Amino acid sequence: MFLVLAGTPAAVPKDGLAESDVEVADCRVQFAHRQVLASEVDGVIEFRLDVGDDIRDGEIGVQLRDRAARARRDVARARANNRAAVIRAELAAKLAQEAYELAVHANQSTDAYPAAEIRRRMVAAQIAAVDVTLAESDLRILKLLEKQATAELESYQVRTAISGIVTRVLKQPGEGVARGEPILEVVSPQRVSIEGYVSLEQSKSLSQGMPITVQFSDSPDLYEGQLTFVDIAVQPASQQVRVRGELENKERRIREGATATMTINRRSEKQGKSPL
Repeated sequence: MFLVLAGTPAAVPKDGLAESDVEVADCRVQFAHRQVLASEVDGVIEFRLDVGDDIRDGEIGVQLRDRAARARRDVARARANNRAAVIRAELAAKLAQEAYELAVHANQSTDAYPAAEIRRRMVAAQIAAVDVTLAESDLRILKLLEKQATAELESYQVRTAISGIVTRVLKQPGEGVARGEPILEVVSPQRVSIEGYVSLEQSKSLSQGMPITVQFSDSPDLYEGQLTFVDIAVQPASQQVRVRGELENKERRIREGATATMTINRRSEKQGKSPL
């Protein structure tokens, strides 16, 4: 009796292959998604997850010491939130504009101010207005510098792009790391890939999205998935073509390194190239 997992009951036993099926023996099994976490900057490890720890997409896996970077961010934030220069420029501009308008108004009835003074006050008001623009521009730059300092601070945190389990640790807390140096590895066991080789002739009738059935050497159960890759290159020595399928492993029953036989069902060619 065969148990079909991760799909509808459509698999057939190995000894009941249809002519349209392609059997791929001695397939390599590995987890489909893994990530090696590395730092964006040079630094010293403050904290990191350990082997066996679970981690979700976007969570911090490694934290570097960031006291200096945090202080720079705080200084940048204080400067970005200080509007004193803009307020001062606005007040000066208002005062200069009022002085100019007062002189113009006074000269409407008498020649209280010479033309040169009127012009001087007009230019002073214009310069004061420009000073407001410059102060506002300087403030915008300070806000951008705050964003830059925040981004630099966040670079001391190494986050994962997948949900999974920490399977390997390469650095310990207190150790220094260089930019781009691997620190730990995260593997997602939710999906596994099954990879093997078919003949060149067989590969011509295969396409992405075809249904597959996988049986592992240590279990009579059958698992269903999809063909996700048919290589465009031929292995020079064997004249074979590499193929890969994927299937769900939500219960984590499938382990990397197992041996499997993959059966590709070519009868469902109309399902080819369908998304996972």
